[in-house]
Amino acid sequence: MTETATKHETWLDLMPPELRPTRDDLITRDELLAELKDRDVDMTAVTLAAQERRGFLPRAVRSRRSGSPVALYPPQAVDWITYARQLQKGGTPLRQVGPVIRVHVLLSTGHGRIDTSPGIGQVMNDLESSLAELITWQQRTRDMVPIARVEVRLLDADDDELARYSFDATNLVRL
Repeated sequence: MTETATKHETWLDLMPPELRPTRDDLITRDELLAELKDRDVDMTAVTLAAQERRGFLPRAVRSRRSGSPVALYPPQAVDWITYARQLQKGGTPLRQVGPVIRVHVLLSTGHGRIDTSPGIGQVMNDLESSLAELITWQQRTRDMVPIARVEVRLLDADDDELARYSFDATNLVRL
């Protein structure tokens, strides 16, 4: 991903086209925040917008409804933002939440033909932990070992590539 692509990446960009909700099925920022409040997730419109702007969370889809501009989200964003807040409450630094959430969304939507059979939850947890460790390592050593990209490849038993996710290292960690 390029800096520009990541900066303006939306939740829908992370979803496979066949699973993306239609514009009519997207929820507004107010509806999203109401759902989060119902789940006792502490998130304000200002905090959400700031985390989107800084790249910690993907951005809303911009659209117009009844002639007014609106920020729209897939209904699944409620679950994904809930998970992001759980990571933060668990001690994951905000700068690490963004990459972990992106991988979580990619895996949970089956993007890249990922197997969603039982056991994928453990794979997701392991991958998210490894990605967080990699980001921490990159933070500590960034002046000594320049890292340009991080690639996650999913292979089957015959080493055939099922999916590849590539992240620009400058976007993984924001100081």
